[in-house]
Amino acid sequence: MMFQKPLKRIIQLNGRNISHSNVLAFTTYSGGHAHQGQGGFYGSIKSRSETHQFRPGSRAEVSDIDTLNSLMSASNHNESSESNLKELAKISSHASLLNRLVIKGAPVWGLTVEQRDFVNRMYVASKENRDT
Repeated sequence: MMFQKPLKRIIQLNGRNISHSNVLAFTTYSGGHAHQGQGGFYGSIKSRSETHQFRPGSRAEVSDIDTLNSLMSASNHNESSESNLKELAKISSHASLLNRLVIKGAPVWGLTVEQRDFVNRMYVASKENRDT
């Protein structure tokens, strides 16, 4: 039985020669289906790299979530009218909370659907306050 010797490719990276087999060792697959926008190959060779870096503040802090929950329960968030939300948004402590919970016009990560809805509605109300 005759075995075929594998081809050995040499890749130059940062002025160093790296064999193809070493390149494969640096690369991992993250899972998912690439055609659906999930998964892909990640590795030290930057075969797929992040274009946006994580920013501190893009995830809700526990203390902010606790404050938001107490605010939602005090205002009965499902029945809060827009005028009530405008009044809440005028209070400086609530406005600073809102500033921490919204980045680029969208709620930060880590909020439930109800919390996101409340934050969105309060954000719209605060923008209306600024416009008037």
